[in-house]
Amino acid sequence: MNGDRARREIERISAMVRESNSRCTTEVVPGELDSVHLTFHCSGRRHSVAWVGAWLETLDADALWRELDLATRGAIKKPS
Repeated sequence: MNGDRARREIERISAMVRESNSRCTTEVVPGELDSVHLTFHCSGRRHSVAWVGAWLETLDADALWRELDLATRGAIKKPS
């Protein structure tokens, strides 16, 4: 995954985190070119994820919300 594509996915995820109104912050962790490595810091807890970039690009918004919910054990949820 090239830098521009990875940056777009990270921006998309960061926007969703902001939209969720959670108290989570997102840290980008250096990783392999075909992956997106993030650490979510949520109320004193850390949730690290490494997603394959090509797979991440295939997710629509609802699927990505589900992945964020799962990865953060419910700390980031789609707003109602």
